[in-house]
Amino acid sequence: MNILQIVNVSSVYPGNLMESIWRLEEEIKKSGVCVYLFPRETKECDWIKDMQKNSERIYFKSGSKLKDFRMIYKICVIHDIDIIHLHFWDIPDCLAIKWVLKMRRNTKSIIHHHNSYHVSEQQLNEKIKMWILDRNYHIACGRAVYNELLNAGFAKNSIFHIDNGVDFSRLEHKQQIKWNGNNILIFSGIGCVRKGIDIACLAMKELIEKGISINLVIVSGYNQDEDEEYIRKILQTDDIPDWIRFMPPRNDIATYYDAATAFLSASRSEGFCLAVLEATYCGCQTIQSRIPQHRLDIPECKTFESENVGELKKVILELLHEDKDEAERIHKLQREYVIRHYGVEHWVHGIMGVYREISGERKK
Repeated sequence: MNILQIVNVSSVYPGNLMESIWRLEEEIKKSGVCVYLFPRETKECDWIKDMQKNSERIYFKSGSKLKDFRMIYKICVIHDIDIIHLHFWDIPDCLAIKWVLKMRRNTKSIIHHHNSYHVSEQQLNEKIKMWILDRNYHIACGRAVYNELLNAGFAKNSIFHIDNGVDFSRLEHKQQIKWNGNNILIFSGIGCVRKGIDIACLAMKELIEKGISINLVIVSGYNQDEDEEYIRKILQTDDIPDWIRFMPPRNDIATYYDAATAFLSASRSEGFCLAVLEATYCGCQTIQSRIPQHRLDIPECKTFESENVGELKKVILELLHEDKDEAERIHKLQREYVIRHYGVEHWVHGIMGVYREISGERKK
């Protein structure tokens, strides 16, 4: 079984997604080959250079839609690709895959939805998008995303629900750093609005005004300047308050979880929040907004109504005053749960099951 992984990420660090795909590759190689296609920006990343030392089956997009269109087809021919697995889809890739499927009748394709699926506001745009995505199988990263795809009109027999998994072994690598006082950790990710940075800032501001000593530590994923501008606007101030600290992304993310008092995911929308699972494993208390995409199944998890600043304040206060022994009991319970339900091996097993199921339709 030969698989082409089109991975549209260009992060400085490989993160959990690439760690998971590498684990998946180990299974793929038992009966075939795993080929990669990345954005051209990824070419300079150190982790890609390490990959290239061990594999010649790595390609990079050119930046030209027409050239990349031809490249995807050429890769499928050269490596006799059985399944194209697309992570973080875009229209040009999907059009190229649509053409490949027409030219290579035995090739199958999967679009992996790592984020929420949003129906286009204009009906015509949605119809065009559905036509482009037609003939693909779809993997939803969580139950909420699965339901979104179903409600959007995708055929039920074309959708698979496989929860994301965490490579917990990567969280064993960390450094010892110390932040003074109580520190709430949050990730701005791909957007402050979506991640609820405003909700976090407003709740923290009100707590500080009441005399609570606490800091908000923001890991800014893409553009810290834009994050700072957004926060100044939300707090109506010319300067970033001294209780807000920005930290750069790092691959050994457990370093931050280990230093924080709690991890906060105040998101308005998610695909599947891996960070909650990572923080739980590392012994960092977590607080989640109550949205379907969050890991609300974790026993005794702390939650607040999405966008409710008052309720978030209350949960943070309760967390800060929690008895140490009680906190330890909850941590042990939650850690055992996430290991049992969300280890990367479950994800690999699920993906391989999808590969076998859809390739079984091929005429040998």
